[in-house]
Amino acid sequence: MLSNIDETDNHRDLATLNLKPLNLLIFPDWNQPEECLYLELELIIRSLVNHPDRDFLTLLIDASETL
Repeated sequence: MLSNIDETDNHRDLATLNLKPLNLLIFPDWNQPEECLYLELELIIRSLVNHPDRDFLTLLIDASETL
């Protein structure tokens, strides 16, 4: 029974991610200086905003190593 509950929770979690045909997952180095981090994230986000297939993209940013 627990596995059914876990599977239901996982499906619910996935639904909240708004996944699309193209899903990009990035793992920023949260230990680098803020200025570097902001610049890298800005470049990634700008490139996706201007991408011709942006309507089919979802960007997922791992935040597991943040404080």
